[in-house]
Amino acid sequence: MKLLVVDDDRDLVELLEYALRREGYDVARAYDGESAVESVTREKPDLVILDINLPKLAGFVVLERIRHNDEHVAVLLLSARQDESDILRGLQLGADDYITKPFRPKELVARVKAILRRSVRTRGRPAPAIYKTGDLILDEATHQVKADGVPVHLSPTEFKLLRHFMANPGRVLTQEEILEGVWGYDADVGGDLVKLNVSRLRRKLGADGKPRDVIQTVPGVGYLFRGADGGVIREEARPR
Repeated sequence: MKLLVVDDDRDLVELLEYALRREGYDVARAYDGESAVESVTREKPDLVILDINLPKLAGFVVLERIRHNDEHVAVLLLSARQDESDILRGLQLGADDYITKPFRPKELVARVKAILRRSVRTRGRPAPAIYKTGDLILDEATHQVKADGVPVHLSPTEFKLLRHFMANPGRVLTQEEILEGVWGYDADVGGDLVKLNVSRLRRKLGADGKPRDVIQTVPGVGYLFRGADGGVIREEARPR
């Protein structure tokens, strides 16, 4: 698999390239935002490791352009910022995960492996399905979600999270189970990913600024997806 590492810190890029090549990955480099956009088009990587603070073109802008052209390439954000708003913005724009500096190369490699495992597993999924509960509909084939007939714009990760909930209605899912099912991580690696993404998903599914209550927090345990009348209908999507 091919990876693209984007950071203006050349020493860090060299370190990450060494660590990733040891794991058998083909690695390309870019040192600024403009080169990153060009490299994504030229190299067609399976995953982009993208720093937020870049010269010429900010990392968030690069991420927007990547997602505009390709919904499927995985993106792992690097950030020296600890501010939750920056992390949320990255997730909202479609990043699959983030890691804050400083970090251990071993941790980054673990996250890369998990993201790529998830991508391969997604490509090998059985026939796409349509999940329905009340006025909430998720269509795997078209990658669309509607609530009350209105399209809900979700990031790729938020879509995967909602699909995971709708595939397990009425069952309490622990944070560890969600991390494994959606991100492919264990609890030590995943951090606050579940909490942040559940919070965003609730707001996006809500109406009039009020979160929809289909995802309930079970204190000390995890989360419960409770569909309309407690159930979810799963239909196989028909070939078009």
